[in-house]
Amino acid sequence: MHAQVQEKLSHAMLNRPCTIGLQQAQVLYEEKLQSPTSVAEKTMFALAWKVQELEQLVSSFQKLTAETGSLMRKLQDTGYRPEQDNFQRQLKITKEKLTDAVRRLSKHQRTAATHVMVFMVSPESRNRQPYALPVQCLPIKGLKDSTVRDMVDKVIQTMVDRNMKVAGK
Repeated sequence: MHAQVQEKLSHAMLNRPCTIGLQQAQVLYEEKLQSPTSVAEKTMFALAWKVQELEQLVSSFQKLTAETGSLMRKLQDTGYRPEQDNFQRQLKITKEKLTDAVRRLSKHQRTAATHVMVFMVSPESRNRQPYALPVQCLPIKGLKDSTVRDMVDKVIQTMVDRNMKVAGK
């Protein structure tokens, strides 16, 4: 069982998005470095930092893979006594490290939003403050009209389901 898990971890490490992202960042950096046209120093610094950050991320995932494998080997040992080795503490530390690594990885995988769409609901008379309350906030990079219509329809349907009066539709 340990061999299967270790094999899956190794396979995942090779196909991990941060490894692929590192390769892409290195290629982009090299292309800009070899470019016949001058590239802004700020751009080169940003690319270099991204390459270094991804290298550290890949390195931390490799260390975590080794730590996880070590913990699993200890558990498979029939003579192993977890209470003597403070195994619970080691497991908690490894969990925190994994959580942090996944958080740092997700930072590199997500596409940054350029806008925030806010749906607000207000009473018909609008005679009290707050005049409108936000009911949904969505960070977005770009939306199609059909997607916006679907979102508006969903908000309106929810209002109808709650016996709220809908104006403007």
